[in-house]
Amino acid sequence: MTIPETVVRKVISLAKAANQANEQYLDKFFSDGIISFGVDRHEDSPEYKDYKQKNMELYEFVESLEYPYILDLEALMSLGRGDGGTFESARQYFGSSFPDASQSSSAVGYLTSKSPLGEYLEEALHITGIK
Repeated sequence: MTIPETVVRKVISLAKAANQANEQYLDKFFSDGIISFGVDRHEDSPEYKDYKQKNMELYEFVESLEYPYILDLEALMSLGRGDGGTFESARQYFGSSFPDASQSSSAVGYLTSKSPLGEYLEEALHITGIK
């Protein structure tokens, strides 16, 4: 793994903040679990705006990283969610799935779309021995 632990921990923090904002937004507007976008103008609410802002902060931070670090994060995410294998095998898989930096936005979008991203990365740090 080449990505610094401090960078992984920053992504964990941003991901957890985005997920918490999303949960608050969903609890307020869709507490029954039924999502019907556009019905009650919830997109103008402070909760939705907070969620969108935090999600954008996560996306922009990850997008600003060197491309090999993005692939490292994907491998850690995979390891942390229990996909099996090793960091190295996951890193090789994502490297072949997104072979060059021209596919960075696809890789970042895939990674940041995971609601439990923070938990996955924390678990991966635990698995790899970085508490």
